[in-house]
Amino acid sequence: MRFSSFLRSSTLRAAVAVTMGAAVLTAIPAAASAAPPVTPTTPSTAPTGTDQLSSPRAQAQAAAAASTVLNPAAVTAPAGTRSIVTPGLKGLDQIGVVNATQMSCLSGKGYSFAFVNTNETTFATYNNAAAAGLKVVLFQGYYQQYWANQGGNGTTQGQKAATYATTAKYPAGGMIFLNLEQTTNTTHSNLMTWVKAWAAAVIAKGFKAGVYIGANAGLTKADLDTMPGVSAYWRSTSHDTTAPTPTRGLVVIQSLPLDDTGDGCGIGVDQDTAGRDANGVQLVGAAFPRTRTAASAAGAFEPLSPTRLLDTRSGLGAKAGAVPSTGRLTLTVAGRGGVPSTGVSAVVLNVTATAPTTAGNISVAPAGGTNSGSNVNYAKGQTAANLVTVGLGTGGAVTLANGGSGSVQMIADVAGYYLAGAGPASAPGTFQPLTSPVRLLDTRPKPAAAHSTTVVQVTGVKSTIPNDGSAGAAVMNLTAVAPSQPGYLTAFATGTSAPNASSVNYVVGATTPNLATVRLSVANQPSGQAGGQISLYNNTPGATNLLADVTGYYLAGQPTLTGTYQAMNSPVRLLDTRSGKGGSSTVAASRAIALQVAGTGSGATSIPSTATAVAINVTVVGPAAGGYLRVFPSDQSAPNASNLDFAARATVANLVIVPIGADGKIVLDNQSGGTTDVLGDVAGYFLG
Repeated sequence: MRFSSFLRSSTLRAAVAVTMGAAVLTAIPAAASAAPPVTPTTPSTAPTGTDQLSSPRAQAQAAAAASTVLNPAAVTAPAGTRSIVTPGLKGLDQIGVVNATQMSCLSGKGYSFAFVNTNETTFATYNNAAAAGLKVVLFQGYYQQYWANQGGNGTTQGQKAATYATTAKYPAGGMIFLNLEQTTNTTHSNLMTWVKAWAAAVIAKGFKAGVYIGANAGLTKADLDTMPGVSAYWRSTSHDTTAPTPTRGLVVIQSLPLDDTGDGCGIGVDQDTAGRDANGVQLVGAAFPRTRTAASAAGAFEPLSPTRLLDTRSGLGAKAGAVPSTGRLTLTVAGRGGVPSTGVSAVVLNVTATAPTTAGNISVAPAGGTNSGSNVNYAKGQTAANLVTVGLGTGGAVTLANGGSGSVQMIADVAGYYLAGAGPASAPGTFQPLTSPVRLLDTRPKPAAAHSTTVVQVTGVKSTIPNDGSAGAAVMNLTAVAPSQPGYLTAFATGTSAPNASSVNYVVGATTPNLATVRLSVANQPSGQAGGQISLYNNTPGATNLLADVTGYYLAGQPTLTGTYQAMNSPVRLLDTRSGKGGSSTVAASRAIALQVAGTGSGATSIPSTATAVAINVTVVGPAAGGYLRVFPSDQSAPNASNLDFAARATVANLVIVPIGADGKIVLDNQSGGTTDVLGDVAGYFLG
């Protein structure tokens, strides 16, 4: 834990690659549990760091804590909810108080969780971490003078840590770690008795007991493998290399010590990286999801953390078994997964086809309506997904139809819903769904030429969207059909420049759809620009056919109400791990990254801190192995859901509408056995 003055050179900011039980998972989550990880590797050799004993600040704080009574009135953080810290996310630990300004700064530098010392009786760091939206995990700093005594002090100190946790309203099942280092003043037997008593006291209050293994821990690997009551381990890989590592591995590593200026936030912190041990155990602490005003206007959006409503493989939401050729199934959505039973006009679903026996497509429509066009296109044996915005039909349900000549398994995860009202949506930024998708473009048999731009009139066509300037953005399913070269399609408002972003990524010969939310052009008499148009740029050296189906639109004007949508002038690239844009590099196997969304950008590209959900087109580029990517708010545990499914070396995109966590971030979790690059292009955001 190295509670020293952190006088480390900034040249130590090299990445530390340590395997904490990386998992190799199947393409789509079939259940909430993760696959078994591989055996952890041995940490690389590094200089042994100093410890808490050398820090006068730490000694003074520990001495004060030994005699200070906790003050419940000092707790300002809300009750925490039990939450898993996704493997790969970056956290911090510090023996002293991290003030509110420093914590907010560290959050903006990509930290997603904070270890907080239970000996800090003011609760200041706990409160500040919660206010910044970070997850919190507790640890108890040690008093070296206490190691010499046996179980009595272990019980006493364990009870103190548990009392701190209950006073702070830390959730049951959350982990508390004991800082186990500098134990040279006691015997091996005494230490084992001490830790056993400490763990029992923590467990008695409903928490999980963990151990941080630091310098001079006085224990062996065999001791850790048989230590009673301890369910999780944390240790350093940046220093203290004499400390043992248990066979089961670690749920978190202290991966990098920073210098006293930290990341420019005015405080030195140790950097930690969450992981998963060989038993599948992950780091568990407290989350503090943001409190937001519920949407009330007709057409306003309520985001949800992704929830699985349908999986024909297991029988969830429908009869178990693949859907046969031309088969249809009705999926009840209202009243499930956070969707109200009444008052809903449309829902956002991520629909996945898997294990198809032939090529084909899935179309989604309101129950009782007509299934036309396609929402998900798939090849034989391919797993493919696409986001769908669809109105609710009879019984609050939707119908999914298999347009292939063979059978296919179907999966659907709900991401949010739009409110119905007594009349149509009227406030700026609210959504008006169409009763069924309407095809506005089909270039067949004459494909769009290489590097050409196709203009599509969206308003005033086929009696769908009025051509009176009331529509500000359209929700469209765009499809590339039989491209002769690999490439991508970019959708943007006609009359503006094509942005550095992609809407549909495709390979030779494949039919690839993607949902897009596209701002519409505004009529301009001097320039002759017509209103209600979008442009589709075919960024490839070959020709491809294009389809465009509109499913609804957002009303024009400046949105102000909760749940209303603000479309970006053109898509804004917020993440590109190939270049480090967004603060992250290539994503490791079975690891996640956090992306700051709220409070970013400036001017036309800004996303305010009041944004509560984002529409972001996420692209996986050149994955080393097949798998899936899931995207979710940073203040939640990873859901049993998927957003993008990909094969090795394939470039795959999908629009994701996802709530933004309390710290302004979303998490992108690579559930594959290989590395991958990830891009993120923001189409717009929803107000809170």
